[in-house]
Order: sequence, then structure tokens, then C-alpha cells
Amino acid sequence: MDKYILVLGAGKRNTRPNTDSRIRVRAAYYLYQKLKQPIIFSEGKDTPYEISGARAMYEYAKNLGYNLIPIFEEESTNTLENIENTQKLIGSFNEIYLVTQKFHIKRASNIAKDYFEKIHPSIAEEIIKNHINKNKSKHPYLRHLLNYLKKKNKDPFRREGKTDPYRLKYFLYNLLTS
Repeated sequence: MDKYILVLGAGKRNTRPNTDSRIRVRAAYYLYQKLKQPIIFSEGKDTPYEISGARAMYEYAKNLGYNLIPIFEEESTNTLENIENTQKLIGSFNEIYLVTQKFHIKRASNIAKDYFEKIHPSIAEEIIKNHINKNKSKHPYLRHLLNYLKKKNKDPFRREGKTDPYRLKYFLYNLLTS
């Protein structure tokens, strides 16, 4: 049984992946560093004349200096097609690390379980957060921020006792674009 990391696209603007797709690409790369398994970028295109979302995600990864050999699924227009087309590409007797965001993981996993032998739902925000916590010393600004928040006993992503996904997404966006 082969293992793959499947990144579900979330859209793009012109030739650049949108914020959600960029977060997923970063998370997939951190997972790739740990697992050393091939990455499948899955997202189609809106018109026949433009770059697919899969290629846009790969170009983004390449611009960040990520060195990987991608597999492209470029025909899909929704989550069901992402999964179906990927299964046609690699077969169903495979183990998939499904990379998407928390708001999308349950739906995507429910679809994927009918197409693949083993699914590992991988929440992009959690992967990035774990990577940052393990590599705090490599991010001096983050180390300073996290130490400050620890002293003040504050969690910048919580509001009314719950983690606010929009605050976390905004933080990750600022981290990824700086």
C-alpha cells in the first residue's frame, strides 16, 4: 500500500493560490518533511486558458524554496471531484494524508473514506501550529510573542472560551506572507 499526501485546493486569484490554499501548501510541506511521501496537488481550473489551482499551489511551494516532486490532479471543480479524480490517478488501495482546513476536514474525510483504504485527516492549522511550536527557536519573533503570551496567560486565538478560526487564520496569513 502506497502513501500520499493529498492537498485539496481552495481557489486562487489569477495565478496565485488564495490564503486557504497557501496555508494548506505550507502544512503539506511540513507533513512531507516528516513523512517523505509524494504530494498530490488537487484543484482544477475555471477556464481552459489559465493555470490550474494544482499548478498554482506547486508554483507557490517552489517559490518558497520547497523541493518536491509533485503529482497533479487538475480536472476537479469541487471536493468530490478532487477525491474521485485522485483515486483514478493513484488507485484505491492507498493510504492518504488528507490536508485541508478544520472547517472542511469532516466533509472531505467522509467523502474520501469511500475511495481510499486508509485516510488520515490532517488539519492544516494544527500542522502549522505544531511545526511552529517545535521550531520556535528558528522564529525569533514567534518565540518572543509566544513567551509574552505565556507570561500574560493569554491565548490570542481564543474568544469567549473557544478558539476563533478567523483569528487563527489571520495570524497564519500574516505569518505566511511575511
